[in-house]
Amino acid sequence: MRFLFYIIITGLIMISSSCNNPNSEILSEINHEIDRLEIERLAYTNVDSLEIADIRTTITSNYYKIGNLSNDSISATAISYSHIDKSLKQIIRMDKIIRMDYQKTIKQLYDLYSDAEKNIIDGAGLKNYFQEEKRITESIIQRMKYNNQRLESEITKFDSLNTIIVNQLNN
Repeated sequence: MRFLFYIIITGLIMISSSCNNPNSEILSEINHEIDRLEIERLAYTNVDSLEIADIRTTITSNYYKIGNLSNDSISATAISYSHIDKSLKQIIRMDKIIRMDYQKTIKQLYDLYSDAEKNIIDGAGLKNYFQEEKRITESIIQRMKYNNQRLESEITKFDSLNTIIVNQLNN
């Protein structure tokens, strides 16, 4: 809540200070991109490393227990089960990259805003820099959405397959 208030106040300050600036249009666009990236970051699922570590530990433990079973139908399920572990590892890796890219891009956008506000960069150069930052912002947002979808999908698969595996191990 406090962070959202900060975004709103920052946006109002940026808008009010940009009214007399010849770059006011691009300042408004940069501010919009900053807000858009901040809102998407707030919507981005916090990838809980501990929860994922617990799931991965469960998968590893159960997978080795399954190795003792000779049932072909359970071994086919076990292969899909083991793939979840690899996917979760990739999701964590991607999350770290997304978070680093987010920090770098948000700083770049604020720096670009500051430069535009001080009229340090000319109009054409400013627009080129902004278009590049906008492209990077869109890339980060799309990766956030993709990682969220993947995480949800893998947890759903885990829930389904884990029930089957546990039932098989208990029989």
